[in-house]
Amino acid sequence: RPMLMNNVHLYGHPLPLRKAVMPRTADPTLKTRILEAGVTVIRRGGPHAFQARAVAEEAGCAVGAIYRAYGSLDHLGEAINVRTLNELLRALRAIAAASPSPNSVAMGYIAFARTAGQLWQAVFLLPRPPAVDGMTPLQSITAVLFDLAETIVAGAVGPAKAPRATRLLWTGLHGLTHLDAMQALNLKEGETMESIAADLVRAALGR
Repeated sequence: RPMLMNNVHLYGHPLPLRKAVMPRTADPTLKTRILEAGVTVIRRGGPHAFQARAVAEEAGCAVGAIYRAYGSLDHLGEAINVRTLNELLRALRAIAAASPSPNSVAMGYIAFARTAGQLWQAVFLLPRPPAVDGMTPLQSITAVLFDLAETIVAGAVGPAKAPRATRLLWTGLHGLTHLDAMQALNLKEGETMESIAADLVRAALGR
């Protein structure tokens, strides 16, 4: 069998060189595109539509790209929920700057949850990846939100009573907005989310 030397046939006839494989260039926008695609999928179909294939189709990428960018679908869901809660934090900070009262913040909370729609359901329904070392990003942003609420409540009841009052108010508003998002609130005649929220504020503050 003829031998090869330096890509040239022993008889002197050149052989075609193998085409060099260029390294794949990372797309710097891909992670953000995947996040926004996940948001779109949830807005359009709710948390139950949040599947890797649906997100990949929306983002225009392979399913594997989601796992390379986020590690798992649960971590992508967590990133989406962190995004939602960061938006809530910005909204509540703006309200607190203009009118730092528990009632104003409670109403702002409700208004945000209604506007977020399916993304608010996702905060409750998407699986959460376990914490590996310390708090998860979702736990961290939740702690910041709770600190903001506690600071505002402390202005109404004092720092000693603020932690318990904030937990009561936070839990009540969370449950109220979750039931509303699930269309399971079953309001009675004359009731509104706002009137119930006002009752929660009074109860939490002991008034």
